[in-house]
Amino acid sequence: MRRPDESKRRLILRIAARQFAAQPFHKVTLEAIAAAAHVGKGTLYTYFEGKEQLYAALLHEGFVDLVDKLERQLAPPRPGAWDCLGRIIYELLNFAALRPQLFELMRTVGVARKAQHWHGPRLRLVKLVESVLGQGIKEGQMRDAHPHITAAIIPGMVRALMLQPPADMDVRAMRDQVIGMLRHGIGKGQD
Repeated sequence: MRRPDESKRRLILRIAARQFAAQPFHKVTLEAIAAAAHVGKGTLYTYFEGKEQLYAALLHEGFVDLVDKLERQLAPPRPGAWDCLGRIIYELLNFAALRPQLFELMRTVGVARKAQHWHGPRLRLVKLVESVLGQGIKEGQMRDAHPHITAAIIPGMVRALMLQPPADMDVRAMRDQVIGMLRHGIGKGQD
């Protein structure tokens, strides 16, 4: 049996990302990905169990990149807590909006929920949100007796919103709605 080649895996992921970006999930085939990557279809199974796992790998790597980007952008010294929280929520909503099959895949196939490698990036995101909330509390802009719980809830709010996205709202409007709800829930009376 041949040993997996990381550069070939990255090539397959790049080709698959283009295919998934160009057409709906159900229209992308492993045959088309293999042909575009100039590998046999069997080679794809050396790296991924099937199309769902290939897509999940793309999502995971994209999510890790998103968390890395947010951690870099929001490293101290950072802007005000509300600006930071708005940026996090916007980036999460945008990540999901650019990957419309994300939540359906997670719900029906469950690949992301079952995979242990999702735990680390999710925990990093929650810790980042918690640190922003802590900053807001310290600055007197927010009040929250349990910022660790709020930090865990915010990604869930985004997930819930993306499961039933309002047709009349873009990502910025959805972010503003979430921020407005949070301002009235944990804000100190600011508008």
